[in-house]
Amino acid sequence: MKSKTLIVTFLLGLIFLSCDKNEPEINQLKNGQVEIKAYPENAKTKYIGFYVQAKKIIIDWGDGTIEELIPDGTYFDLFGHSYSDTLLKTVLVTTENMTYFSMHTGSQLKFGNCSDLKDIYCPASSNSKG
Repeated sequence: MKSKTLIVTFLLGLIFLSCDKNEPEINQLKNGQVEIKAYPENAKTKYIGFYVQAKKIIIDWGDGTIEELIPDGTYFDLFGHSYSDTLLKTVLVTTENMTYFSMHTGSQLKFGNCSDLKDIYCPASSNSKG
């Protein structure tokens, strides 16, 4: 009986140690962020594209290219980028007041807290809003 109590106490201690609130969570998305993991569409164009409607948009294309748009009012457009290869890419989109997001290629999407987001259109993709 003592060995079962000792094992349970040990396991509970491990759980509490792994849930330390003082350590930052790795890869946690910030408010208004979308992480896209996708392969460029095909070997010829090597392109990833999506639509966003927001007041401010910063796109880190994952290859050292960063675009920043601060339009007058809300901006809605197709954003795209061509790559030199067809390997898996991680694109990070940081927005302010994003109300719409659309992507038509198969991809994995993760959303940070996007409280203004009213519409997501992503056929043939795997999405998770968190």
